[in-house]
Amino acid sequence: MNTLTLPTVTTDIAPELLEQYAAEQQIVVIIEVEPIFWASYAVYVDPKIRLIDPTTGAEARLVTAANVSLYPAMTVVDRMEGPAHLVFTTLPKSSQRFDLIEPKRPNLNPWRIPGIERNRTDVYRVKV
Repeated sequence: MNTLTLPTVTTDIAPELLEQYAAEQQIVVIIEVEPIFWASYAVYVDPKIRLIDPTTGAEARLVTAANVSLYPAMTVVDRMEGPAHLVFTTLPKSSQRFDLIEPKRPNLNPWRIPGIERNRTDVYRVKV
C-alpha cells in the first residue's frame, strides 16, 4: 500500500485580521419546532429576531437562518427536514444568559425564549 504525503499548507494572516476573527464569534441557536399531530401549521423567522442580554441590554442580531423561512415566507412544520438553525452575532463574554426575542407581527405568534444560560460553545438547542 502506498503512503500519500500531503503538502504542508501555511497561511500568513495579518494580526489585525486575527483580532477581527476573534471578535466575530457567533452564537448558534438550534430550534426544534414541535409538530402538532392534529394540525398542520407554518412557521417563519423574522429577520429582526434578536438575542438580548437582560442584564446589560446587549443585543446579537441574526446573521443567517437555515431550514426555516424568513418572514414573510412561511415553512410548513410537517415538511421541515430538521430543526431550524439560527446564527447570530456574538454577545459580550460577560453575558451569562440571554433571551431570544422575535418582534410581534399581526396575527402571528413570535418566538420568545427567556433565560437561555450561556455556555462555552455558544451552541444552544431549544424547543418551541
